Amino acid sequence: MREWRYTNESAGVRHLGPVAQDFQAAFGLGTDDKSIGTVDADGVALAAIQALNRKLEEELHRRDTKNAELEQQNVGLAKRLGELEQLLTSLTGKPSEGAP
Repeated sequence: MREWRYTNESAGVRHLGPVAQDFQAAFGLGTDDKSIGTVDADGVALAAIQALNRKLEEELHRRDTKNAELEQQNVGLAKRLGELEQLLTSLTGKPSEGAP
C-alpha cells in the first residue's frame, strides 16, 4: 500500500492503495500491470474477508473450548471447596468464614 495519483491529476490529489504493478505481481490477475480491474480488486477483497472470517471463527472456537474447560474446572473446584468447608465445620464445630 502506498500513496499515488494518476498522471493526469494535479499534484495535490492523493490515493491510497496498491499500484497496478504490485497488484499484478502479488496476485497475477488482470490483463496487464498498468491497471487494476475492479472485478479483480473486489475478488481479492472478498477472498481476504473470507480468510479473516475463517481465522476469527477458528479463534472463537478455540476460546469457546477453553472457556468450557475452565467452567468445568471451576465447577469441580467449587465442589471440592464445599467438601473441604464441610470437613472443616465437622472438625471445628463452626462454619468457616466465607462459607455459605
